Amino acid sequence: MRLKIRKLGPITDSEIELGDVTMFLGPPNTGKSYTLRAIYTKLFPLDYYALKFMKEKLSERLIVYLERVFPEQSSNMFRDLFKNIVKIVLDAALLLDRDDARDRFEKLFYVLMERARLKGTLEWREDFLIASIKAPLISTALDASLPKKAVQESFYDFISELIPVEDVDSVIFEPTELSRIDISFIEEVSEHEAPMSARRLILLLEELFDFIELYMTRDLYRGDHYEGVVPLPRERYLRYMLDYFNIVLNARISVKPNIDRLEFSSAIVLKLRLHTRPPVPKERLPPSIRLEDIDRVVDNVFEKARTHPRLGRSIARIIDYTRSMVVKIIADSLSETILYDSLRGTFRSRLGLKDLRFVPFGRSMLVLGLESASREPFSRSRFLHRFIRDFYSSALASYVYWASKGRSRLLEGRLSERQARLLKAVTPLLEGKLSTDAAGRLLYRDWRGSLVDFQTSSALVEEVSGLVFALLSIDDNAIVLVEEPEAQLHPGAQIVMALFLASLPSLCGCRVTASTHSDLLAITLSQLAVQKPSKEWIKELLEKLLEKLLENLTGDLSSYMKEGIDILAEAVAEATENLNLKVYEFTREGRVKPIDPGDVLGKEVPGISKVIDNLTDWAFRLASYRASREVK
Repeated sequence: MRLKIRKLGPITDSEIELGDVTMFLGPPNTGKSYTLRAIYTKLFPLDYYALKFMKEKLSERLIVYLERVFPEQSSNMFRDLFKNIVKIVLDAALLLDRDDARDRFEKLFYVLMERARLKGTLEWREDFLIASIKAPLISTALDASLPKKAVQESFYDFISELIPVEDVDSVIFEPTELSRIDISFIEEVSEHEAPMSARRLILLLEELFDFIELYMTRDLYRGDHYEGVVPLPRERYLRYMLDYFNIVLNARISVKPNIDRLEFSSAIVLKLRLHTRPPVPKERLPPSIRLEDIDRVVDNVFEKARTHPRLGRSIARIIDYTRSMVVKIIADSLSETILYDSLRGTFRSRLGLKDLRFVPFGRSMLVLGLESASREPFSRSRFLHRFIRDFYSSALASYVYWASKGRSRLLEGRLSERQARLLKAVTPLLEGKLSTDAAGRLLYRDWRGSLVDFQTSSALVEEVSGLVFALLSIDDNAIVLVEEPEAQLHPGAQIVMALFLASLPSLCGCRVTASTHSDLLAITLSQLAVQKPSKEWIKELLEKLLEKLLENLTGDLSSYMKEGIDILAEAVAEATENLNLKVYEFTREGRVKPIDPGDVLGKEVPGISKVIDNLTDWAFRLASYRASREVK
């Protein structure tokens, strides 16, 4: 993959090609972190959690557009639907026994279905029946350029949260088709369902019954036209009967896209579970009325309600609510189709990658915050997700989410064989072992054998765990972006971190791109790529770096550490055999220059090496100056 960058922060015009392991070197404020975030924003369809943010942004824009173009006649269709729902439920509420219910309700149901031109089915059970009503509401086509524009605007908003770009073309990937947000990526979309709350529909129906109740006691029965009609049940009976209904409303959206048009149709599917055994004694219920009476009364209610100051507004509010619900479902369906079925599927198939992880600088603090937020009562997912969404931007929220997933896998013992192997391989870097107790707490056992709560462990453990948790959420074939992996690590641990990063293509099938200020990390990675050491040579290096630690290990931890060293050495040797390492130097002039891995050793590594040389030169000159003054 090749990345073209122009006018991104301090970077003017550069090209970067990503390898199995890619390393960004250079002084501060030269664009290394911006470049990592730019890669993330261009590959975000691989991050399932990031798509949730984009989906919300896109849905909001599509809703505004759909509300404007939604056909005017849809209001009448919703109105007719509600009228028929009321007719069916009203008659069901008057049924006195199962035998009478079957004949009367089937007659009512199919007469109403034919009259309303709806499709419906009935299924009878012991004490209840299930009625399904399908009402086509809309079938139309959209200009595909409008949703495409909405996608581009949402995408730009997402980018602008993370990097200072002037337009969406500031960062371009090759192959270039992966940089285009194109509706034509959509090929085929399956039927999509989005349920409405059953409780919400019951409340809507109760409002309609209130309207009917009000009119039944006023002018609906005045005049010869309604003589001899048995009054409908009062409100208390209807509300009592509603407690025995299980009502679910589904809106089904199907989309048929092509390059120029998006054709979509929407239908309401109403499923009513109606009990035929009355909840109150038969003598306390009012007698049933004729089908035509219910039909006439409900029609009259809706007609008169249109001119009534209070009821007209209430019915309009119910219809508008249902309309807006269907519009939202259509927008969500289109957003999901474009992002999940189209972009995510395209990126995964063309790049051969399944996941994307961004591991930010300062992860130890995020992990400690996650550790606190994951305790009861915040361990429940809805609390945790609210915590994430309220406090973090998209990239950081994604990191916290995936770190929490990896942490949960560790706590619950749900690691795959590959993940368990990765956890053992990180033991030399942690200089100890992560474990759990019976209460589900995360613990750390250090090289001395001391067992402490994770929150009281060292900065090294917390920073490394921030990377490990993200990796444990990956199943296979991912690209991992890491800001300053050497942060909080002493020099020996920086070398082990380089070995661990180099092992990831073997351990979890990951490609790694990292920004660093560490000359030790850069030199170690370059030597792995150039020298391609065997497992024995890598194992020798690890044992020298951990010599004092290994001398003091005893019992289970000693064998566990030795196994971890063996696994890490084997994985590094396997990965480096054909390692494609890319190294780039970021300069203060806004350029990004490729460095041959073989040239890293023996030349000044940008950043730390030059700073150390300056400090050493200054210290020697200061010592000479002080010595000369003392002589005088």
